[in-house]
Amino acid sequence: MPRGSHLKTGVTDRHRQVARGILVEGKPIRQAMLYAGYSQASANQGMAKIKRSQPLAVAYAQEVERLKNYPVPTAEIRAQIVRAKLLENVARGKDEATVSLKLLARTGNCRCGRPRPTRAL
Repeated sequence: MPRGSHLKTGVTDRHRQVARGILVEGKPIRQAMLYAGYSQASANQGMAKIKRSQPLAVAYAQEVERLKNYPVPTAEIRAQIVRAKLLENVARGKDEATVSLKLLARTGNCRCGRPRPTRAL
């Protein structure tokens, strides 16, 4: 008998809570799993646990599909989100915003990482 086969009850609120925590709230996988009530050992397995657990994988896929159907925020709103995340990272003493800055620069609303134009005198 495969391990855990007696627990195959389908997708529960707990599975959805993990997926929502990761994809919507931006929590690290371990933190989202601990918050949903998983053990430290399960949470430490991270994405491997999500891929191996059919209900978790289904909940994750469903959340991705749900988010795909949301309207794309305007460039202005995306810029505000990125700026808020940057300020949060500065307050925490972390610098995890490299990708966010690159995305913000691509929208054309920010000159992040681009040299300022110089004027000839």
